Amino acid sequence: MIERLSPNGYLSGDRDYHLLKEEERSQDMMCALCRKERPLRKSHIIPEFVFKLLYDNKHKFHLLSAIPTKGNAKLQKGIRENLLCQECETSFSKYERYVCGVLTGQENIHSVRKGRIVTVSGLDYKKFKLFLLSVLWRAGVSTLDFFESVKLGTHEEILRKMLFAENPGPPDQYGFLMAPLVVRDVVQTDIIVKPSWSRYQGHFCYRFVFGGIIWVCFVSKYRPPELARKAFLSLEGKAVMLVSEMESVSFIMRLAQDLVHMGRA
Repeated sequence: MIERLSPNGYLSGDRDYHLLKEEERSQDMMCALCRKERPLRKSHIIPEFVFKLLYDNKHKFHLLSAIPTKGNAKLQKGIRENLLCQECETSFSKYERYVCGVLTGQENIHSVRKGRIVTVSGLDYKKFKLFLLSVLWRAGVSTLDFFESVKLGTHEEILRKMLFAENPGPPDQYGFLMAPLVVRDVVQTDIIVKPSWSRYQGHFCYRFVFGGIIWVCFVSKYRPPELARKAFLSLEGKAVMLVSEMESVSFIMRLAQDLVHMGRA
């Protein structure tokens, strides 16, 4: 499934969007992070700042469904469900604000591009990594169909404890690769793709696409390959990214073609 979250773009459809019409707060239930019985918030799995960049002047975006039995729709909020209490939402929000600032140029970071390779420095290792771990973990505990491919198994509890303790772990523990997604060198910030899994040299990875970046998260009890480790975000706040033209990213192009063949795009 593919989402293009803008007034003129695509957003993949499934059974999730009817959940967005529920009330903002639920009755007391167990918070997935702190495990306390508290009123739960409508928690975004993929952060709201990704959607804020894409709303039209009526605060809406189009949902175009790749599911034959589901029609298109207009939504005013991103994908959410009852998941976290207010305290845990607030804990995650500081990572989201930081990464939003990085992606929108409001944070003071440095980047150098040579061909398709971009080296970024000056990132806050703890905030940046905990942001992505929070997205990975939220996708893993989510009950929504959109995130059904993210099955963390024993890693789910390990990640929960790391997030609750605000511990990002070392760079090669749940390390990740980043690839800016471009069309003719213009970063495509208005695309979200349903998470999927793949293997890299025998290691299990989950792929997310949002914020103009393909994020590849390594979820393995074994140490990732050296080539990948060299590109991971380091303790010093340095990461190496590979710029990717959309037409060369096969899993995205297949989904886009499906939408076109169905007359949904």
